[in-house]
Amino acid sequence: LRAMGLTGKVVLKVVVDETGSVTDVETVQSANPLFTESAERAVRQWRYSRPLAPGGGQCRVSLFVTLRFTTG
Repeated sequence: LRAMGLTGKVVLKVVVDETGSVTDVETVQSANPLFTESAERAVRQWRYSRPLAPGGGQCRVSLFVTLRFTTG
């Protein structure tokens, strides 16, 4: 895609479990469907610090992640 000069962004809704592992990824917006699979595959490999609830216990969290695809 980079060789073709395509750019754009993908917005994903990501669920992170108590251990910091990504358990669910949903595409919210994609400038080009060709970026969607790459973005989801990459984010599924990410590991986060263990999320903490306001009271201090571990919890699951949902967050939005924006990935930008550029040629540079």
